[in-house]
Amino acid sequence: NKRATINDVAEVARVSITTVSRYVNGKYGKMSAKTRQKIQQAIKDVDYHVNRQAQMLKRQNSHLIGVVVADVENFFSSLLFKGADQVLSDIGFQIILMNSNNSQLKEQRQIERLLELQVDGVILQPMGQLAVDYEFLKKQNVPTVIVDRKIEPEIWPEIVTDNYECSKKLGELMLQMQYPQILILSEKIDENTARQDRYKALDDLQKNHSFNLGLIEIKVTSSDDDIFVSLKNRTNNFKIKTAIYALKGPLLLR
Repeated sequence: NKRATINDVAEVARVSITTVSRYVNGKYGKMSAKTRQKIQQAIKDVDYHVNRQAQMLKRQNSHLIGVVVADVENFFSSLLFKGADQVLSDIGFQIILMNSNNSQLKEQRQIERLLELQVDGVILQPMGQLAVDYEFLKKQNVPTVIVDRKIEPEIWPEIVTDNYECSKKLGELMLQMQYPQILILSEKIDENTARQDRYKALDDLQKNHSFNLGLIEIKVTSSDDDIFVSLKNRTNNFKIKTAIYALKGPLLLR
């Protein structure tokens, strides 16, 4: 039951340990096809598995990328994880997905856990809006990419949607469909820049068009009945033709 070692592979393949080491590290430059086949078969025969943890310690990198999202239940998080995994797995990296659960305090703890695991990089959907909130991460000099939401001032590369322009186009579509009223359904607007940009686009649109714009902010304590009553009151018992604009996908599932 002893775990097979690189020495066992070398003995069965009748090559040097150095040659086996070059093979498992993908260095085939001066290695013949016959030698590669012998090593491949020997690895299979002795059931050898590369000790990636030892390799990481030796190379001083982990080949791990931490992804921290605000809400793992949000459809956006699934798309982000899937896309990042497709790109990173092709170049030998693995993803550790962390959920901050819309808490800036938990977000910091999750990032600190990733730093303890010595990740090679971080992809962050930030809860905070100020760069000073992430000074602890900046000091670690870990490559970081910000997604979805901006932080000020910009200290890392950011990949964000043009929330203002997209929201404006959506509002214009609602007006073309002759909705006299648009109700925005959202968690607290000022908690992140994406919501702020989406709301501002509709607010600016209202200045040049005749329609009623309303906002229903949902709290953690808000029940489905609370939301229903708010919608009922804002639509005159559902008699006013109204477009509901949910700024967060999971809100539509309530």
